[in-house]
Amino acid sequence: MYECHHKATGRKAAVKVVERSKLTVEDDEALKEEVAILRSLKHDHIVGLFDFYQDKQKYYLVLEICLGGELFDRIVEKKSYNEKEARDLVRILFDALHYCHRASVVHRDLKPENLLLEDERDNANIKLADFGFAQRICAPNSLTTQCGTPG
Repeated sequence: MYECHHKATGRKAAVKVVERSKLTVEDDEALKEEVAILRSLKHDHIVGLFDFYQDKQKYYLVLEICLGGELFDRIVEKKSYNEKEARDLVRILFDALHYCHRASVVHRDLKPENLLLEDERDNANIKLADFGFAQRICAPNSLTTQCGTPG
């Protein structure tokens, strides 16, 4: 990831750069599906996709930046969350997931590393990130393959 400024909005952003030559045909299709899903999701607690660019060698995803790092790292650093912080964090997560599910999108890789903190000061204001395994639900019982991160 690289930090940049999004010219259209003037906001700080993050750029995820993906080497096209390293992608299989399936990975290429999955990346394009991730972009399509992120474009369709507009929620305060889901990392926003500002833009998507491509050239012959690379894909560039311009994403909302979260300067607080991963929730996992904050948990390790803090050692514990008080009840209010945990409640606030879970409420935000459930709100973001409810929004995704209403939009027929399933994340399929929920873990603390995919929950990013908006800034360094707040321990509960998170954004759901990394929709690489996400899928749209087309029909009941349509998502039957196992996926996610082992462990």
